[in-house]
Amino acid sequence: GAAGNQPVVVHWMSATGPVLATALPNATGDFSTTVKVPEAPPGSYLFVATQGNGKGADVYGTPSRTAFTVLASTPPTVATPAASVAPLVSHVAVRRPTGHGVATTAGIGIVGLAVVGIGAAAVFRATRRAPRR
Repeated sequence: GAAGNQPVVVHWMSATGPVLATALPNATGDFSTTVKVPEAPPGSYLFVATQGNGKGADVYGTPSRTAFTVLASTPPTVATPAASVAPLVSHVAVRRPTGHGVATTAGIGIVGLAVVGIGAAAVFRATRRAPRR
């Protein structure tokens, strides 16, 4: 799309939070990047991806949020004082919405209404056919 040459910026916890990574999307709008998860106690957190359209506005579908949970915050074990410790890294792949979400949601809603209608009709028929005592 028009924003394909604009970078996707991955933030910590909000659209204006600290920047963890930037990446350029490919021709289909997909991107992949590696981020270092900031040190945080166990709990729920967010990666928030933003992308501008080059004219000061957000691209459709952004900001996009991905929730994750830090289960434990354990310090790395160092074998010797000279040993180096690799940072905790999380790989995140985020796909920009394609606009099919509204059609999919509407389709699921229509199917749900049909199922409820069929169920109501079956109950109505069953109560009409049941002999009265």
